[in-house]
Amino acid sequence: MFDYPAAYARTRSMKADLLKPATWASLVQSPDFQTALQVLFTTCYARVLGSVQVSAGVAPSLRHIEHALRMSTIDAATRILRFLSGAGAGVLVVLVQHYELLNLKKTVRRLCQTERRESRLSIDNFDLGPHALVRGMNWDEVQSMQAMARLLESTYYRFAFQRGMQAFGEGRDLLVFESLLERAYNREVEERISELEHADRVMAARLYGTALDRAFLSALIQLRCTHGMSPEQMSALFDLRGCRRFTEQVFWAVSGGDSEEAIMEKLREQRPWAHIAAGTLRATVQNIEADLLHQCRTEFAKGSPLSLGSMLAYYLEKELEVLELIRILQAKRFHVKLNPEHHVLAAA
Repeated sequence: MFDYPAAYARTRSMKADLLKPATWASLVQSPDFQTALQVLFTTCYARVLGSVQVSAGVAPSLRHIEHALRMSTIDAATRILRFLSGAGAGVLVVLVQHYELLNLKKTVRRLCQTERRESRLSIDNFDLGPHALVRGMNWDEVQSMQAMARLLESTYYRFAFQRGMQAFGEGRDLLVFESLLERAYNREVEERISELEHADRVMAARLYGTALDRAFLSALIQLRCTHGMSPEQMSALFDLRGCRRFTEQVFWAVSGGDSEEAIMEKLREQRPWAHIAAGTLRATVQNIEADLLHQCRTEFAKGSPLSLGSMLAYYLEKELEVLELIRILQAKRFHVKLNPEHHVLAAA
C-alpha cells in the first residue's frame, strides 16, 4: 500500500499534529476572538494561517480564516497521498474531492444568481493540486454554465451537471441542481469504497456512512423546517444508500414531523438512533460526531500508522477538528459564551 519506508515515521508525526486537550481548553477559555486566534498560531495551523493578518484592534476576515483552516485538511491528505497507492489512495482522493464539489456548488450559485455576479463575491477556491478533477482551475474565471459544462465533460459530474442545467432551466431551483451534483459525488465515493478488500471496505463504509448521517439529518431539518418542503419533495433530493443509520425507512418515519422537536422525537423512536438522537439537532449532531470520533480513535488504536484505517481515521478526525475550530472561532467572533461540553473534541 505504501511506496516508501519513510511513510511510517511521517504518518506518526501527522497524527501527533492533532490538537491536544490543553490546546482545546485554551481555545474555549480564550476571552475573545483575537486571543483564540493567537492560540492557533502556536499550533500546526500557524503555517496555513500565515496569510491571515492579525493586528491590534483589527479583526481579520473570518471567511479567510475558515478557508485557510479547511485548506489544512487538504494539505494533510496530500501529504498522506505521497505514500499511499492502490484502492486505498482512490478512496482518500475522492474524499478530498469533496472540496472540489464545494468549488462547483459556489460557482453554480455565482453564475445562476444575479446578485452574486453583481457583488463580485470571491469564491475562495480550494486548490486540490494533482488530486483535482479539473487541475489548475480558478473557478472564479468561469464565465458561463456552458463553459463549466465543457470543463466537467470528462469527470463523474458530466451527466449530473447536464441534468442539473436542465432542471434549473425548468424550475430555477438550485436545490435540485446541487443535489444532483452531491448524488454524483456520493456514488463515486461508494464506487471507490467498493474496490477495497472486504475488511477495509466494511471499515470505510462505516466511517463514511456515519459522516453522511450527520449531513443528511442536518439537510432534512433545514429543508423541512426552514423551506417547508414535503417528504416527497425531499425524497427526490436525497440518495441515502451510503448512510449508516439514516436509511430510507428512517427517513419516511421521521420526515413528516412539522418541527425540529417533532422530528427528533420520531427519530428517538427508531432503533438505530435510540442512543444517538437527542432533543435538538445540535445535540444529535454532537452525538454523531462523538460516535465518529470514537470510531476514528478505535481505528488508530487497533491499526498500525501504515494501515488504511489509520489514514482514513486521521483524515476524518482532521475534518472534525477543523469544523470544531471554526465553530469556536465563530462563537468568539460574535461573543457567544461557550460550554466545553457542547464541543466534541474539547470535551473528549
